[in-house]
Amino acid sequence: MPGRFNERTKHAPIASSTSLVDAKPRKRSLGKNLHKFQPVFRLAGKTKKAVRVALPKKSAAEDAEPSSAKRPSTPVPTNSSLSSPCLIFPAHPTSNPSTPRRSFVVPPTPTRLGASPLLGASPLSPSPPSNSEFNLSPIVTPFMNPDFETSRHHRATHQAWKAWQDKIIPRLVPIFSDVFFSTRGLQRLQDLPRLCRRICTCASTRLCKVSVWRMHEIQDVEIDVCQCVPAAEQLLRSGSFPSSPLLPSFAVDLHVLELTREVFLRTSPNNTAWTTALESFLRGLGFQLDHEGSLRRSFASALEWYLHLRNVVDAEVDEQQEKVRRDLVGPAVKDDQHLASRAEAGTRHGEHKRPLDHPNPFGAPMHRTRASEYLRRRCPACFGDVKHDPSSTADVCVCTDACFTHKREAGNMDPPKTHPRNVFLNPQTCEDMEQYVDEVRGSGPARESRAHKRCRRDASTYSPSKEQVDNEDEEEDRVEEGLQVPKSVLDGCEESFRAADESRMRSDAREFDDTGVMALLCRHDRVLWMANMKSKGEKQFYVLALLETLFQHLPDDVMVAILYDIACQLHRSLHKWGFLAPFITRMVFAVAVFHAFVHRLECQLRYHPRKREGLGFTSGEGCERLWHQLSRLIGHLRISGSYHRLYTLNAQVQFIEQNSLRTLGAWISRRQAFSDEKREMAQAILAHVATKGFDRDALAKQWDLQVEAQTKPHPNRSKRLGIEAVNEVLALREEKKCARVRVEEAQEAWDNASEAEEHSRLMARSALLEAKMDLESIEESLKQKEAALGIDSRARLNKAKSNKFFEQRMNALALKTRIRDLLRSRNMELSELKRSGHRQQGSSDWKLRNAIASSVSKRLPRIRRLVGEFNKLCAKLADMAIHNQAPRGAKIPVPIVTKKVPNLDVDDKIWDDVGLTDEDSSSAPPDWLVNESVKEGIKALLDKRRALEEDRFLRNERRSMKAWFQEEWSVINHAICTAGDPALQYQFEIRRVKLIELCADWRKDLPAEDFETNWGPSDSDLSQAQEKMHQRHRNGDPVNSDELSVIQED
Repeated sequence: MPGRFNERTKHAPIASSTSLVDAKPRKRSLGKNLHKFQPVFRLAGKTKKAVRVALPKKSAAEDAEPSSAKRPSTPVPTNSSLSSPCLIFPAHPTSNPSTPRRSFVVPPTPTRLGASPLLGASPLSPSPPSNSEFNLSPIVTPFMNPDFETSRHHRATHQAWKAWQDKIIPRLVPIFSDVFFSTRGLQRLQDLPRLCRRICTCASTRLCKVSVWRMHEIQDVEIDVCQCVPAAEQLLRSGSFPSSPLLPSFAVDLHVLELTREVFLRTSPNNTAWTTALESFLRGLGFQLDHEGSLRRSFASALEWYLHLRNVVDAEVDEQQEKVRRDLVGPAVKDDQHLASRAEAGTRHGEHKRPLDHPNPFGAPMHRTRASEYLRRRCPACFGDVKHDPSSTADVCVCTDACFTHKREAGNMDPPKTHPRNVFLNPQTCEDMEQYVDEVRGSGPARESRAHKRCRRDASTYSPSKEQVDNEDEEEDRVEEGLQVPKSVLDGCEESFRAADESRMRSDAREFDDTGVMALLCRHDRVLWMANMKSKGEKQFYVLALLETLFQHLPDDVMVAILYDIACQLHRSLHKWGFLAPFITRMVFAVAVFHAFVHRLECQLRYHPRKREGLGFTSGEGCERLWHQLSRLIGHLRISGSYHRLYTLNAQVQFIEQNSLRTLGAWISRRQAFSDEKREMAQAILAHVATKGFDRDALAKQWDLQVEAQTKPHPNRSKRLGIEAVNEVLALREEKKCARVRVEEAQEAWDNASEAEEHSRLMARSALLEAKMDLESIEESLKQKEAALGIDSRARLNKAKSNKFFEQRMNALALKTRIRDLLRSRNMELSELKRSGHRQQGSSDWKLRNAIASSVSKRLPRIRRLVGEFNKLCAKLADMAIHNQAPRGAKIPVPIVTKKVPNLDVDDKIWDDVGLTDEDSSSAPPDWLVNESVKEGIKALLDKRRALEEDRFLRNERRSMKAWFQEEWSVINHAICTAGDPALQYQFEIRRVKLIELCADWRKDLPAEDFETNWGPSDSDLSQAQEKMHQRHRNGDPVNSDELSVIQED
């Protein structure tokens, strides 16, 4: 809100403070389509006429840079606050042709956006470090985008961005640290010197008039700006931040910016609503703004770059702390011949016969002795001291998923700006991985199976021929190499996923430059990495890039469990194409718990985390909880710029994880209580089942038999399964006749063989034994088929082809299959509704959400009607069995309970097809199929196993948290002792206090035996921290992220 008070108004003298005032805007052109408002403040009702202060008109270049007419010919003086001179030269042409033109652009460091080499001697602005494991996230460097040259507005915006990025922000880093130190964490801004005019020998001095909005007043000041001390530096030293880089006319108090920062971290960032509220606040105090919305643009600019300055300072402190860690701990990457040879052996599986034009963008993994510092910061419980446990199936559990609600509309571009603590993969890495995946699978798009192609075709326009259907139905089923689920089951899961993915793409025909995000989280719901998605569908190369990045930062022997909605398809793709070949033996795959309904029963038995060995009670739904926390950003990100969108997501992720770190001990405590409860319940059930003759060994054997029986390859599919069963009996009888003829011929050859010809007699005897064995096998198979049908004569077999019992049974099976398909579609739509979050009423997304909800509600009565029809068929089959109209020994299917809709859980009876199929079975069905006590015992047995695995996870995580904390405590204390700069030392002291509070939080939640040995902080420090936290809790005061509540001043 740039402007000046009326000098003739006695209530508002220049360079003095007044109460809140109103503003009257005046437009000052900075170029086409860009306007800055020049409000003139006046006290409402105190003056009859407002006098505007006319400012000289300037071009866009003059507004972004000081005038070069007064540029000194002597060297630029050195700023006393910096360790080396900071040079700022004008970027626009000089007015004097004889004056030589000079350009100076401070390039960013390779690892930290905003850091300047000019500040290399300063502890808070180190020189570019060498490549190390601590520089983890690729940073997008600024570039001149041609789009910004299309208009004067774009050029002015880009020039201002360049001044902020390359000159002002690097120069403000040590100044902000000094201000932060002198005000004890911005608590004493009133102690800072007030703005005033200064005398400088620099020939380029220029007067700048600034309106500074503080928390309780608006102050009009005049300052002298030159190349020695820019306006932004003077304003920051007085406790405010400018709205433009070089010649600001409006600045905001740091307390106001801090308040806005805290609010925007907890709500959707909305500058328009926030500034409108401030204007309304002014009006409520008796002041009136002549132009509505005059605060928005200036305030938004000041807030954006202030937040970036704070993030850069935090990143610089991180780098200084990591330098201390490297001195104490040493490198975590070692060149070990044993590890190298093992890694090379693992890569041979993924070698390709021909050279690739686009190789894997990731190089050979570094051989680590422990997890990288990046991962250790992301989650201390998972990676603080992760080691391979030979008794565990998995050492670390991660989950991944995509979210298509955090998309961005096409056309909104902004200058590049990357968060210093970036968690997003480099976009170029994702593009390279996409090209690599496409090339490995074949030229162009990846090849598709028949199921894929059929799914892609529109059902309304495509009708496969009878030959195509027959060929697919008669395709032999098998278990592919390296997998445990039949090919037909994987094809079915893949078809369901493809249909859902394409349905989502068709539901929104609008164009988006960014279609969503994909995240990789640990089992504590802490983000490890994210990938920005630009494809319309959920492409597999995003998952591959995330997983490859994860393994690059892990030790060489750590096992990783990967929970993914379509983990079965990912597992299949890795084996088929050789992706992630060096790490395939270190992976365990499972589907997320609440998305398991999408998969077939056979797939769930192998990939469900409650059935899979080694995963404990990990659910894999951390991504869903993350999307829910980020749902408030959907509307804001939809219309934001590309880089602003990623920056906002990074800031929100950092805020979420800052809060979750303190509750990590409570999370482990809750999981331990849940595991104990499950284990006690399972033990009680196992004891009850043992009284009925089924001990744990018997239940384990029954479980193995169930998995083996239900995951075996399916027979060739046919629509006329009932008729073919009868024909199979007839074929076996004919084959039996032929086998008897062969036995008789072999017997005759044996009888006629001469005793002198020993070789001939041996051959005849071998043929006779073989023929008898074939006959016995056919007779046994025929006996089972005839017993299942209840028919023992050819006449009765011919009559059974039109048997009503077979007809009704096949109809019941088809009806039950249809019910499962409808339930699967319904649950998938419900999951999309939960993911979509809240929408503004009247928006297209809100209408689409309501349409889906209406469709889901209408589908439920249809499902209930089909369940009723199925139950009627079951009753008919039972009645036919009572009246001897069913084959002997025929099983009657169990009706579906109609009190609740089945949820398609792996243990739900909706999967039970007893009495509906013609598969081979003995006269006595297995206990796992018909014995309810055995079914209940198997479930309890698996719960007991998962509880033991969960206990092992929790023990390792508590040990890892302790090791991480002890190292952090040692590093931070050493950093405090070795810090030469008071401002840097103060930053370390703040982090030390946060560690004490973190230890106090964990201490009250974790078991007491974990604290029998010293973690680092003394008992007095922990008691004092707990008392402070209790006091804040009683008073209802929020926790200030920068509060230094324990450090006592000297």
